[in-house]
Amino acid sequence: MKKKISVLLVCLMLLSVLLTACADRDSGDDFVPDVGGATGTFDSLPEYNFKGESIDFLANVSKYTNARNCFEDEELAAGTIERAVYERNERVSAAFNVTFTESYEADVASTTQVIDTLIASNDDSFDIICLPARYMLDVASRNYLYSYDELYNINLHGDAWIQWVNKIIMINDVNFFAFSDAMLSLYDFTHMMLFNTEVLERYQLTSPYVYVNDGDWTYEIMYTMMRKVSSDLNGDGFYGPDDMYGYVCPAYSVLPNYWISAGATTVNKIPKGYFVFELQSDVHFANVWQEIFRMFSGTNVWYHGSPDENRYYDQDKTFQTNHALFADHTFYSISQLREMESDFGIVPYPKWDVSQEQYYSRVEAGTKTWGVLYIQDPELTGTIIEALSLEAHEHLLHTYYDITLQLKLTRDDESIEMLDLIRDTMTYDPGDTLFCDPIRNGIFSGVFKNGRSDLASLLASQSGAVQSKIQEINNYFKAF
Repeated sequence: MKKKISVLLVCLMLLSVLLTACADRDSGDDFVPDVGGATGTFDSLPEYNFKGESIDFLANVSKYTNARNCFEDEELAAGTIERAVYERNERVSAAFNVTFTESYEADVASTTQVIDTLIASNDDSFDIICLPARYMLDVASRNYLYSYDELYNINLHGDAWIQWVNKIIMINDVNFFAFSDAMLSLYDFTHMMLFNTEVLERYQLTSPYVYVNDGDWTYEIMYTMMRKVSSDLNGDGFYGPDDMYGYVCPAYSVLPNYWISAGATTVNKIPKGYFVFELQSDVHFANVWQEIFRMFSGTNVWYHGSPDENRYYDQDKTFQTNHALFADHTFYSISQLREMESDFGIVPYPKWDVSQEQYYSRVEAGTKTWGVLYIQDPELTGTIIEALSLEAHEHLLHTYYDITLQLKLTRDDESIEMLDLIRDTMTYDPGDTLFCDPIRNGIFSGVFKNGRSDLASLLASQSGAVQSKIQEINNYFKAF
């Protein structure tokens, strides 16, 4: 179904909105906006009375992320972050006279099926769709979504919106989905390296903090440290869970963690924001690729027993039991180390070499964003999305980042500084996110674990399919 409306019809719709806004959405009746502790938060928005309308989210079930948008019962908001989400929604409810609900489908496939049904039947049951960005891109390419320019009262240039990443996901100067501080999963899926302090001291190694602060934290320094600790501790001639490793990480994440930290990307942008895939001619990427394999493939530096999925943080205790120097983690997953007895520090992934100007910290593909189906009310949904984002910027992000992450989950003052550095260097490679399925989970699926280091042959055999997918997306958005 195409969302093509004539200029005349658009004008009539806008006129109708202007004529009815004061009558239907003023602060009259018996409703008095109550901004409570958020005084001033909503000053940039018009005053509305939405008369108890329900804002209904539709989302897929997510693990390993703080992606829940709504807690309808205060008792369900048990944790610190959950409580902050609940209170955010309560303040928005009090200011605009709305309520919130959220419905979940078991997975992305069933969620997108529901979306298809909603569009086919012109069913406006759900106001805001919440999906990982790569799936939201597919929904947008079916012409199902309003652009954020069409939603009322949203200011993508405001402080509540994460502008650096919204520029990357913008196509033809249009955002059909975007990230604000209300969408915590962007932070949840940001990667970092943890180092085990006990192992560091046992092997009398220089603290990584020294190298990071001096700008010398590089592949070479890191790998030297890893090699010094990696050993067959029990002497049985076999590297298993009881031995010592330099690095633990799911196999699927090793390659993108390091190519991104070296300043390489798999998909780039050209003028007007279109995507290009040019890895076959990218010399730097090829050099980085070979170095990653040299360091970790078949060297027993990387723990080959790491499960190839996110829940390895729960299953694999190699790092927690002092059998690894470094471990891959995310802002979210360090919460799973509350019971770890040994202390740990936090640093960004290393630079390619000392000439690299900055660190780069990977944001992976699980990040969820919000979209609005074109059958919804763009004034209601736009206003509430902006309000939730403003409230999150004012309060929720503080609870998430400053209180929970920095104060409750770190073990030393240096880690707090490192978290700020990692946050400032967050990097979003479209080939690891928006085009994760054809690239990271397609071309590169299983190649690291299987030791397939021949990049040229991989690209020669599979680049065509990636090019076709990217061109399909570019062509669709050229119409706007």
